[in-house]
Amino acid sequence: METATMPCTLTHRSLDIYTAEACFGCDRARELAAQVRGWRLPHVTVTLRDLGDPGTDRPDRVFAVPTYLLDGRVISLGNPDVSWLYQLLTSEAEDGA
Repeated sequence: METATMPCTLTHRSLDIYTAEACFGCDRARELAAQVRGWRLPHVTVTLRDLGDPGTDRPDRVFAVPTYLLDGRVISLGNPDVSWLYQLLTSEAEDGA
């Protein structure tokens, strides 16, 4: 039986995770970023943004670390539950949110 490869029809999502060098919880945020990348969701781009790096802009809505932004909207101050994050990244995109 021949199977056709279906193109990804989910809306592209951008997950930005803001961290800092000496922050409680930022090591876990880096681990979560790697875990999300490991899910290989073709519609999700994960970017770690270290506020200590020169040239990293801090949006006004980022006032603590770690902060998670999905498509520019704060979805979590601190590290979210992994299953909640997975559900958000795989189902909300289908709703066009």
